[in-house]
Order: sequence, then C-alpha cells, then structure tokens
Amino acid sequence: GEIRSMYRMHRKPLGRALEVKNTSGDRRENKKKKKGRSKPKEPDYDKHEQEMEKHISELVQCLDSVKSNTMGFARLLSSVIKMINESSLHDPAICRCILNSDNRKVLNTILGLRKYAAKSAKEAEYDSSRLLVVSHIWWLVYEKLTQLISFVFHGLLKESDHVTEEDVKNTVQSFKKWILPEFLYMLNESQKDNGGGKPTVWYCEERALWTTLDTIMHDLPKDVTAKFMKDNWGLIEKSCLRNIEKELQNRKFGSNREKLHEEFMASRTAAETVKFVSNICGHAFDVKHDEFSCAIVPGPLAMGILRRGVVPMLLQCAQSSNDLVSKQAIYGLSQMSRVKDCRD
Repeated sequence: GEIRSMYRMHRKPLGRALEVKNTSGDRRENKKKKKGRSKPKEPDYDKHEQEMEKHISELVQCLDSVKSNTMGFARLLSSVIKMINESSLHDPAICRCILNSDNRKVLNTILGLRKYAAKSAKEAEYDSSRLLVVSHIWWLVYEKLTQLISFVFHGLLKESDHVTEEDVKNTVQSFKKWILPEFLYMLNESQKDNGGGKPTVWYCEERALWTTLDTIMHDLPKDVTAKFMKDNWGLIEKSCLRNIEKELQNRKFGSNREKLHEEFMASRTAAETVKFVSNICGHAFDVKHDEFSCAIVPGPLAMGILRRGVVPMLLQCAQSSNDLVSKQAIYGLSQMSRVKDCRD
C-alpha cells in the first residue's frame, strides 16, 4: 500500500520487482472513482497548434544551421523530412505552421534546404572521386523536400474538422503567390539551351516539380486548376512535345556514368510531364447527381483543355518510342474519350 501511494504521488513507473496487484479494497476505490468521474475535457487545439509551430520551427532551423554536403547529413535530413511528411497528412496544425507561421520563415527555410539538396547532388555527380550513391541520396532528399510542399497543401485543402474555409482561401493565395512563380521559373529554365551544357535546372529537378504540381492540382479547386492550364498551356505543350533524344545528343557529358544517369532521368521526366496532363484529364470531369442517376460529365476544366488541343497533343505523345510516355498518353486519351466531341 505504501509503495502504491508513493507511485501515485510521484507518477514514476514501478520496476518489475515492485509491481503490486490490486487488492479488493483498491478495486472498490476504483469503482467509486469511475462512478463520480466527470467527462473528459476537449483537447485544446489552439495550444496544440502553438506547440507544433514551436517544435517544427526549431527542428527546421536546427537542420539549416548544421547542414553539410555529407552523406550522413543527407540521410538524417531524409529521415526528418519523411517524418514531417507523414505527420502533415494527419495534422493540419503542422501544415499551417509550415505555410503561414512567422512570416513564412519555416517555408522559406524548407525551400532553402531544397536548393541546398539540389546543389549538393550536382556537386557529388560532377565529382568522379565520390560514389554515385551520394548523388542519388541527395536527389532523393530533394524529391522529399519538394513532396513536402504538396503534402502541406493537401493537408490544408482536404475536408477536415480542423480545416476552415479561411484555410482553403489562404492556402490557394499562398500557392499563387509563393510557390507557383518559383515552379514556373524553374520549368522555363529547364528548357533553355545552354550551348551543349546542362541547363541550370536538371531533369531530376524538373521531374520533382511536375510530380508535386500533379498532386497540388488534384487538391486545388477546379477553377484554379482551369486557370493554371489556360495561363500555362504553352509551357505544358512544349514540355510534353519536346524532343528529349535530340537534347541529349547535343549535350556534352563528362563521364559515361553522367550520360547514363541523364538518359534515365530524361526518360522519367518526359513520362512525368505527360502523366501530369493525363491526370488533369481524369480530374477534369464533374459528378452530376439527380433523382435517378449519378452521371460523370465534362466540366469547364475538361472543355477548356479540349479546346486548347489536348487530344492531338496526347495522340502525338502516344506514338513516342518511350514506353512510359506512350502509356501515360493513352491513359489521358481514355479519360478524354468520355467527352462525345472526342470520339470521332
């Protein structure tokens, strides 16, 4: 009895040797407590959000202060970002503190770490004395950091008890103002001719950008997606129809491993670009509910990309010698075949 009362006072776990079974008197005491206990308190979500903002900010700032281009730091950064990614899917407070807290200090730090990861990956790839796996790990870190952006938007745009209309409005504005301009700048830079050398934005970076945009566009309101497609159709069409083989032929490579890596990433980048358009085709339809049926009909987004020539573009992509590109293009065509105007 004395040991148990001390445990209740100090709240310290008992060792195995000191574990004591409940006596009948303890059981009666517990029953009385259960009868008279009050309802559990509602969790203080505001306090939780303040705590998460403090912890995430400190964690990200700590990573930024100790960053180095070593493989050990790359693995550490990869693990931490993976943890934040998984947490952001279930807790909007984490997404909110990354996107909006302290004048976007956390978001800017994450974007800075993302640039550092790309820089470290390029340096490792150019350095023939370092193992190729070092560059590979840094590119994985870059992809996870870019993916974190899409996870943050998904957490604040999905339906949830803790996501308000104001959250959705602020998230859309943040995407337009802080994320989209940088992404568009990088995508334009990736297609510039650099006189036989690599452009400032590599295939690895371009692929991660299209993958992230694909996820974000699926969560954004369809009118925002429709405007994006309208304003940037020229860039999208140019990216899908570019001649990757010709680009690689005109480039100068420092080593055979660099050439093989570029050919592999160029193939995956081309497929990811067409996949972005194909997924937009699948997302472009609305569900029309009535008394007797639940019809899937083309919405303004579907009709907009149809008028801009998405079907001829995908038909051309379907004839590509790259199997991955051809497969994604056929998927997009199958989605657009639900529009009657495309069946002729």
